[in-house]
Parts: sequence; structure tokens; C-alpha cells
Amino acid sequence: MDSNKRIDDSTLEEIFGGRTLPENWEKTADMYAKVLKKKYANLTYEEACAKLREFFTDEDDLALLYEYIKKFYPEFQN
Repeated sequence: MDSNKRIDDSTLEEIFGGRTLPENWEKTADMYAKVLKKKYANLTYEEACAKLREFFTDEDDLALLYEYIKKFYPEFQN
């Protein structure tokens, strides 16, 4: 590669960052929900959100996941 050429920041972000959840991520999450609920049964909602931050960095993905896990916490039930 020519040393005078650089990858612009937006292209680099597309390669190394950004959304990582696949299109139908909720179906996959539903399949693993029972196992994950058992493994992380003692976590509060806030602790679960912190745990998600260990695996996901994109804020849009995290917002979706935070909303998704609310269904497993009684304090968010109507």
C-alpha cells in the first residue's frame, strides 16, 4: 500500500466500529434467553446493562439491547 494514502476516519469506523447486531438479532436472542437468564439471574437491570457494555460498543446496539432485556425485569412490566 502506498504510504501516502490514508483511510479516512469514517471508513475506518465502518470497519472497526458501528453496529454489530445482525438484522434478526431478536430471534437469536430469544433462542438463548433461557440459558442467559439462568446464567445471569442475579444481575440487576443496571448490572445487566454494564455486562452488555463488555460485549458491545455501539451505542445504538446497546440502546436496543437495553430495551430488549427490560422484558426480563419485573420493574419494567406494566
